[in-house]
Amino acid sequence: QKQYDTLISINVIEHVQDAFQYLTALYVSLKPGGILIFHDRYYSNAQITDGDIYHPIRIKQKVLDHFLSRFDIIFNNCNADYDGRKDSGYYVIARKR
Repeated sequence: QKQYDTLISINVIEHVQDAFQYLTALYVSLKPGGILIFHDRYYSNAQITDGDIYHPIRIKQKVLDHFLSRFDIIFNNCNADYDGRKDSGYYVIARKR
């Protein structure tokens, strides 16, 4: 599988069917020492959204915390205001260990 020096993932997870598969593929696709520019929201209760085909899932913060624990964080703004909605999430620039 090809690996990249830099990957950008912005507001993707809630649009995929399998967040764990997506995060695994993101991690594997980045070279060691590579830079990840990442933004996504997390929710207080994880769920599969019923009937919303464009936003099939919601994930909890601990899922993103586990994923990001394999990186050295260069920049983290976890209290960003997303379009005035006060959602919780991460905007991170990180280096893969």
